Amino acid sequence: MEDQDRKKVILTLRWTAIIVTSYLILFGRGRVTDLQLSHLLIAVYLLSNVLLTFLPKKWFSNSKLFYPLVLFDTGIVSFGMYLSEKMTTDFYLVFFLIIIFASISRNFKLLMVIGGITALLYGFLLHSWGLLISKEGSSFTLRIPFIFIMTAFYGYIVQTLTKEKRQELSISEDKYQGLFD
Repeated sequence: MEDQDRKKVILTLRWTAIIVTSYLILFGRGRVTDLQLSHLLIAVYLLSNVLLTFLPKKWFSNSKLFYPLVLFDTGIVSFGMYLSEKMTTDFYLVFFLIIIFASISRNFKLLMVIGGITALLYGFLLHSWGLLISKEGSSFTLRIPFIFIMTAFYGYIVQTLTKEKRQELSISEDKYQGLFD
């Protein structure tokens, strides 16, 4: 993938994650008790993506930016979930299940199907528990697309890293084959 395409995809996925995480923080059923902290978290997340738009596109192919960015995003999203949901176990379990699915997936399309099924199943569970029609139904409803968006986010990251490692391995194999010949 070209650097420009990678930069666009990463920024677009991050904007989507920022919007959904910000909505969860501001309108989640936990109703954040420390509004200053929640606003600071949203501002840092927004500012981080604005700053990334000014970085050269070739930096997005550098693992020294890519890995810390993944860790930063995972930390921000997890902390945002904490602020919004006050450690609701089922939501955290689904979030980390998404990360596990993404890390073992070999096919992005299949991962998206699994993410869609997971989102629908989780939506069905929320509905069967009566949470989608409750007073805080909108905060529960947002969890469903959140699952799918995070699946796309982590799936893209894992697929990109896997592709890069395969390319590096292929180049290394070619070098050693040339030396051996």
